[in-house]
Amino acid sequence: MKNSTPVLFNFVVISIAVFLLSACHHYHALDSAKKAKMVSELITSSDECAVYKKQLTSSTMDDDSIDDVYQKAMSAGCVKKDI
Repeated sequence: MKNSTPVLFNFVVISIAVFLLSACHHYHALDSAKKAKMVSELITSSDECAVYKKQLTSSTMDDDSIDDVYQKAMSAGCVKKDI
């Protein structure tokens, strides 16, 4: 019986930790349309950057392609620096 106390204590601590970690998981990914809109707002409105905003309006954009457009716009210096 002497060894059951640490086992019980460990069980309680682990149970509480699992409960807290599962309760704190409230991350919700943006849907593609919202993400594309947000990325579009980060791109400057200059003529040379319009191509990136236009790409974001495509209905076939998924999460990865939005990230690709953002990276290309960033490499081209089309992402607003003051945001």
